[in-house]
Amino acid sequence: MVDGLVYVLANALVRYTVAGETPQPLGTSHPAVAPFQAFRTGDGWIVIAAANESLWRRLCAALGSPALAADRRFATNSLRMQNRATLVVVLEELLSKKGTPAWLPILEAAGVPASAIQTVDQAAGDPNLLHRGMIATIDQPRAGRMRIAGSPFRLSRTPSAVSAPAPLLGQHTAEVLRTLLGYDEGRIQRLRREAVVFTEEDGRR
Repeated sequence: MVDGLVYVLANALVRYTVAGETPQPLGTSHPAVAPFQAFRTGDGWIVIAAANESLWRRLCAALGSPALAADRRFATNSLRMQNRATLVVVLEELLSKKGTPAWLPILEAAGVPASAIQTVDQAAGDPNLLHRGMIATIDQPRAGRMRIAGSPFRLSRTPSAVSAPAPLLGQHTAEVLRTLLGYDEGRIQRLRREAVVFTEEDGRR
């Protein structure tokens, strides 16, 4: 997990090791490109990634404001970065005219990378996530039927899947002691009496 987090910090790490700069929190915005972040719309949030000048011009046209691309404050990425706070206000004013579901097909047709920011309840019913098995259903003892996150690992030879509910406290204690450590039943029961280990049977008491 830590390795994965460090990998995600690739950009920030290079800024420190090359320039000696200690990056600060940026929220959703990109440290070197604008506009490239989450924006408020008429009914929610949308992430837009206009990472070059062509995308910037297409974004302005898609938002119904092609003249914005020629605005001196935003004419280049460097200027957009310098004036990012103002740029965000301008873009969110335009985006407030429609909701996120209305903007997505418009931006897709314009070839501008964009995606909705979903709430957890929206993600739980997302057709793409359901199709990919990322919302799994299990029968959890003592809790009943519930939906949980599926496995994100997609391996060709060893595909992953949610195959069992979460174990109960102590459910596999005796099994592990017996099969992996070779303890006999007498030793396991002695460990239980001495409160060295806890088994599912203890939990039912």
